[in-house]
Amino acid sequence: MTIFARIYHAEAARNAGLAMPPTQVLIYGNAKRGTPLMLAARIVALNLPLRVLVRDDCQGST
Repeated sequence: MTIFARIYHAEAARNAGLAMPPTQVLIYGNAKRGTPLMLAARIVALNLPLRVLVRDDCQGST
């Protein structure tokens, strides 16, 4: 899998003068596998690439 992008929500919050625990969204996938799916059914592109939320639970775990 390749990480295509990271969205740093906590950083954006800080830049807006707000506080937020460390929170990121990772956008990841595999172009070799995803492209044929999107060619077969373009609507699949709404769900690809995949995303996962990574956050600090404020108790030392993510």
